[in-house]
Amino acid sequence: MRREEIAKKLDVKKIKESKVARNSFFITAAHFMNIAFGLLVTTIIARYLGVELYGRFGYYTALMSILAIFLDLGTDIFSVVQISKDKDSMDRYISMNVTSRFFMTAIMSIVFVFMGISGVVDMEVAALIFWAAFLMQNFIKVPKICFQSSEEMHYMALYDVLDYVLLLICTSAFVLLGPKGIKLELVAGAYLVSRGLTVAMSMNKAIRRYKLKYVKVRSSEVLALVKKSSPLFVNSIITLLAMQIDVMMINAFMGDVETGYYSASKRILTNLLIFPSVMTTVLLPKLSNKSLDEQKSVYVLKMNFAGGIIVAAGIFIFAKLGILLLFGRDYLPAYHILQIFGFAMPMLFVNYYLGTYLVANEKQSKVLFLNIISTLANIGMNYVLIPAYQGRGAAMATFISISIGFALSAYYYMKTRSENDRGEEASS
Repeated sequence: MRREEIAKKLDVKKIKESKVARNSFFITAAHFMNIAFGLLVTTIIARYLGVELYGRFGYYTALMSILAIFLDLGTDIFSVVQISKDKDSMDRYISMNVTSRFFMTAIMSIVFVFMGISGVVDMEVAALIFWAAFLMQNFIKVPKICFQSSEEMHYMALYDVLDYVLLLICTSAFVLLGPKGIKLELVAGAYLVSRGLTVAMSMNKAIRRYKLKYVKVRSSEVLALVKKSSPLFVNSIITLLAMQIDVMMINAFMGDVETGYYSASKRILTNLLIFPSVMTTVLLPKLSNKSLDEQKSVYVLKMNFAGGIIVAAGIFIFAKLGILLLFGRDYLPAYHILQIFGFAMPMLFVNYYLGTYLVANEKQSKVLFLNIISTLANIGMNYVLIPAYQGRGAAMATFISISIGFALSAYYYMKTRSENDRGEEASS
């Protein structure tokens, strides 16, 4: 009997390990394809719009990203963690997510229109279409909660790739067939149509796969979810501000052309950061239910750091060639900005895992604190460095803020590990 129990445990362990490996494969394959499709879409849009209009495109996407973060109120990651612990709670958490999203869509759309009327935002047609596209993108996250919490990453990978494929098809069709006088509107329309199709197909799959049913939820339940998710929500705002505020500040200080250079280099940076996000996406459920031991945690850290070093070396060597091939000669000044970003890649790769580890161990408040500090440093450095060094100054400010965030993340990671070790010793 004892041997049978041991064999059963070994089989379960093998199953878990194979599941992690399989999920990692699907997400990794999807992200590699998304990098290729994403860069192809970026190349088409950048060359089609030109530097100045591409700068306007970068400004709009940065602004919409900041506004759109208020649509989900940070409930995504918290819901994944809770559903991972109790699969029977899926219907209720999904229902609360959908309810809160519809409410916030109405509220933020009113805010957006008010900003346009008051002159804070240029209320042109392209801006309205982009906003509608970002509303659609927010609802794509709902079925992803189901896929990630159930550790069925092949569905998550499938619809991630489908989203990029549809965007590529729509962008190509709109650019080739659309009238020449409304370039930015055509690009915005491609985003809207592709996002709408992805929402419809992924949501339909989640409903059929998990037999999802809308559960009537009380407003007090939704408010409780939002309250529990508030550290993650505020952290998301701070993180997004750190990623997008530099684009908006460059646009305010230097105009659309310099914004175009900076947006080109940052687009490449964003695509490269897909690599560490693979690991964190797959491991969040494992970290949440404590099925990943500390030894493997250290191994993942080392792998992320090594990956960051490799990517940084590639940036230094191929930055100029990459800008030239993807964006064209008009964007060549952007390669200096990209090389500065390269210095931060090892820290960024490690930070992805450190942040996920802290969230899984319910240290959201610590993540929030360190992100506030690094973002404030970023904004302050931008005010000093952008007027003096333009896009390169913003990249320097980003590097400084990432360094501060890395130091704080490492400190809280070590502290949390020590707490976990003491807890295990006490329980044994």
